[in-house]
Amino acid sequence: MQYRILKILKPKEEDNINEALIDALKMKHQKARPLSIVFLTDGLPTVGERDVGNIIKNVSQQNKDKIKIFTFGVGYDVNTYLLDKIADENQAASDYIKPEENIEEKISSFYDREKRSWDFYGGIGCF
Repeated sequence: MQYRILKILKPKEEDNINEALIDALKMKHQKARPLSIVFLTDGLPTVGERDVGNIIKNVSQQNKDKIKIFTFGVGYDVNTYLLDKIADENQAASDYIKPEENIEEKISSFYDREKRSWDFYGGIGCF
């Protein structure tokens, strides 16, 4: 099992969802091995590309290798349409974590379900 963390980021008031996903998709990997991206965000696109349709299009165009993109929205201030659409169009699933829920338990449960089928390349994506 292989792990790679894209970036560990300091909390900011900005979410560049488009850039985070495009950067993740540009990472090199061995095509013979499955690759998935786990994208977590606690907000809405507030910097960089903000148009939801353009973000969906950009991710779709960049994802030439058909990498699964799992999305997690953390809290109540997330664009569920955007996260659902990204996950759906990239052969994955979306999930949401309420502020009162334990994020560690939710992510661990997801990982336990998925770990047998792919290498785990995770990234927390708020730039």
